[in-house]
Parts: sequence; structure tokens; C-alpha cells
Amino acid sequence: MEEKNLLEGLQELVVGLLKQVNARIIECEIFKYKGFSKLEAKYNEHLEEEMKYLKEAVSHIIKLKGTANLNIAESRETSLKDANECKIYEDPVEYLKSEFEKSKNGLCWLKELIKKAEGKYSTYCFLVEYYKDEEQDMEWTKCQLELIKTIGKENWLINQI
Repeated sequence: MEEKNLLEGLQELVVGLLKQVNARIIECEIFKYKGFSKLEAKYNEHLEEEMKYLKEAVSHIIKLKGTANLNIAESRETSLKDANECKIYEDPVEYLKSEFEKSKNGLCWLKELIKKAEGKYSTYCFLVEYYKDEEQDMEWTKCQLELIKTIGKENWLINQI
């Protein structure tokens, strides 16, 4: 039964990453259009990482004899559901705030998925690596939000050009 829960969790991860990748593409274009080249570059890096982790998650589903698909049952309640909401933001600061909240929720969910992967060494290692990367991303976002409080939004935005 635990393996089924692991497969379901990996599938939720795939769907979440698909949504994030699509939203990230749009946000990067918004940053580019608005002239925030540093933000565009940073989030293009995130986009590449997310695509890598997406492919790895699909690979682990297949290795565990599961079937990867593009959606999870709408009726299922999941703690990741809120984290997977991918609203598009015109304001970079509001985007960062949203990213920070999604990261906090997503890391809690991911910690539980890692527990389900115990005994499946390669999947466990993959999820731990992904967790560490997401934790670093959250810390970067947190630092940016603290910097905004310290120097002000306008000064921070100027630094993103």
C-alpha cells in the first residue's frame, strides 16, 4: 500500500511541476517585457531545474511500474493542491510572496513524500535532492523579501534591471 501512496505522490509532483513550468514560462516573459533581466535570468534557471526534476519524477514513476499522466483526480484532497495554484503576477514582489508561501507548503508536503520513499533508495535520493533544491530556492526568496523590506520595493526593483 505504501508504494501506491508513493506513486500517487510522485504523480502529484509531476502535475505540480507541469503547472509550475508553464507558469514560470509566462512569468519569465513578464519579467523580460518589464526589463527585469536579473529576475528573468534567475527564474529561467528555476525553469530549467524544474524541467529536470519533472523528467526525473516521471522516470521514477515508470521505474516503480506506475503510469505517469497529466492530471490527478479532481476529487482527491491534497495538501499540494494550494501549492500547485499557479496564478500569474504582474508585480514581481507579489510573485515572490506567493512563491515563498508555495515553497513553505510544498516543502511540508514533500517531507511527507520522502518518508513514503524510504526503502526505495533511488527515489528517496531523488526526492531528498529535490527537497534540498527547493529549500535553497525558498531561502533565496525569503532573502529577497527581507531585502525588499530593508531597501524598499523601488530600490529592489531597480536592482533587478
